Amino acid sequence: MKTRPLPLIDKYPWIANRVRGGRVLDVGCTGWPWTVDRASGGSLLHSMLCDVSDQCVGVDLDEEGITQLRDLMPGREFHVLNAEQMGSAPELAGTQWDYIVAADVVEHMNNPGLFFESAFKLLANGGTLIVTLPIAFSAKRFFWLLFTGHEQVHPDHTAYFSEATLSRIGERHGFQIASMFAFQWVNPTIKNRISNLLAAPLLWLSRGRCADEVAVEFCKKDS
Repeated sequence: MKTRPLPLIDKYPWIANRVRGGRVLDVGCTGWPWTVDRASGGSLLHSMLCDVSDQCVGVDLDEEGITQLRDLMPGREFHVLNAEQMGSAPELAGTQWDYIVAADVVEHMNNPGLFFESAFKLLANGGTLIVTLPIAFSAKRFFWLLFTGHEQVHPDHTAYFSEATLSRIGERHGFQIASMFAFQWVNPTIKNRISNLLAAPLLWLSRGRCADEVAVEFCKKDS
C-alpha cells in the first residue's frame, strides 16, 4: 500500500482556521525572541488565534516575552509555565480546552512525553492537540549537510521527529494521530527560493515527508 501524501499547508493561517470558535490554549505563545516584532507586525500566531477563537490563553516559559505580551495585549490572559508541567499548574486547574496548540515548541523540550501527559489532562473530550515541528527527513537539511558537511539545526532544538515517532509518543500518552500535513518555509530570500527548488523533487517523491515541517492533529484515543 502506498503511503498517503501529506498535503502542503500555509501553517499559521491553517492553524487559525482550524481553531476558529474554540477554547484555545496556546503553548509557547511568545514566539521568542521575536515577540515584539511579530506582535507589532501582525505575524504573531497568538494574535491570530485570539482573533478567531472564543477564548485564548497563552502560556510560555519565557518570562520576558510574557511580560511583553501583557503590555502589548492588555486584557488577555497569559501565564509563565513550563509546558511539560502545565497539567498540574494551579493557574490552569479545572480548565478544559477544545484545542491545545504547540507550534514549533516540542522540539525545544527536555521531556516531550511530559508535555503530552499534560496536554491529555487539559484537553476536553473530543478536543484536538495541534503540534508543528521540524521533520526528521527534511530535504533542505539533508542538502545542507551534504554540501557543507555541517548540520543545520536551531541551537535550542533537542530532537527531530518523524511520522512514526510522533505516532508512537502520542500513543504512549493516550493520543492517536487524526491528520498530518506538511509545510515548507517560504520567504523572499534567494537562498530560500533556491533551496525550495532543489527540495521539490524529494518533496514529491517522499509524498511530503521531506518537507521542512509537519503539522499534526492528535485526538484522544476512542474520543
